Amino acid sequence: MIKKVYLCGHTGSMNRGCEAIVRSTATILNKDGISDITLLSFDEQYDRFLNLQTTVKIVSYPNRSFIEKVFTIIKRKLFKDWIWGFKFFYKKLFDEIKNDAEKDNTMLFNIGGDTYCYSAPYLSYALNEMAEKNGIPTVFWGCSLDERILSDKTMKNDVNRYSYIAAREKETFENIKNVIKIKEKLLKVCDPAFHLEKKKTPLPEKFIAGNTLGINVSHLIFSNIEDENDIIYKNIRCLIDYVLSQTDMAVCLIPHVYNSEKNSQDIKVLRKIFKDYKTHDRISIIEKELSCSELKYIISKCRFFIGARTHATIAAYSSEVPAIALGYSIKSIGIAEDIFGTSDGYVLSKNNITAEDDIKNAFTEILIKNENRIREHYKKILPEYKQSIIDATKKIIGGIK
Repeated sequence: MIKKVYLCGHTGSMNRGCEAIVRSTATILNKDGISDITLLSFDEQYDRFLNLQTTVKIVSYPNRSFIEKVFTIIKRKLFKDWIWGFKFFYKKLFDEIKNDAEKDNTMLFNIGGDTYCYSAPYLSYALNEMAEKNGIPTVFWGCSLDERILSDKTMKNDVNRYSYIAAREKETFENIKNVIKIKEKLLKVCDPAFHLEKKKTPLPEKFIAGNTLGINVSHLIFSNIEDENDIIYKNIRCLIDYVLSQTDMAVCLIPHVYNSEKNSQDIKVLRKIFKDYKTHDRISIIEKELSCSELKYIISKCRFFIGARTHATIAAYSSEVPAIALGYSIKSIGIAEDIFGTSDGYVLSKNNITAEDDIKNAFTEILIKNENRIREHYKKILPEYKQSIIDATKKIIGGIK
């Protein structure tokens, strides 16, 4: 019986989707009697700012010195061994995991669901290889992988090392099924964040509970984040103008990724949008750095939601709020298809947004016209959909001897 779980692949909670995965995964594991959960983190300080230590034990990945980094680069160049550096620098951490595994039945969950989508995840490769050599079972948890990435030989080998793989949408499931050798260890699940619990927090002063459109945007959907004539900026303004002039609804701008040092924080874009409307009595913006559970509470009080960040949209789906994803990834498209049977209308790709009223038209034609039908659909599909990851966890824990 598994007694301890390490959660790997967590880059930090500035991305509230990452925080949501940690919290919801802990909730799911707790239901199977596993409470000894350690989170390996690249940003322990910020995780503690959000009180994540009350849910899991947090251990920092060790920092590498400049000399160590240079030494690793030289070694990689000479021997073409890209994984070696991670084995070397994280040896002490690996040894601690091995020692735990010798004392108790221990398992590694790689919770970096889309880590493999961007560049070669050498640390994940190193962890997975170490675990396999030492007989420690591993799970690729709530993952997304596109077909192009799986053509890489190293990636294929790594995927096949996992004891179990929990794919969070159908397309990833099919992609992995084509390369995995032992089909029985591949499981289809919902994203763990569908089980994230809400935490009550004060609503903004201009927020109308049950009659507010929540909007989340990310720099990733803009062609030029600095250009206010960008087609996405024009679309968001067109949408807000319509809601404020043609309906009695309020609008709330909701960030889901925070980062004080880079342009990747949502609030920078949202502030630029908000400045044109800040005197209006029916629009608000979330400035405070709330936790994922608090943001989910606010989203759950919206009537409709349109979001670019996948886990902001998941907060809406799981709260039965009719939503459209401004999609740019396999996960946003795949999750919408799993819930609605199609992504058409429920996901708007930035590549297909060409007119400045495209988002507004989708809002009126998909969400407003089908509001009751969407809510009824949620009630029918979500219980079984959410149960998929509970059942998969039982199979995973029960399948490890």
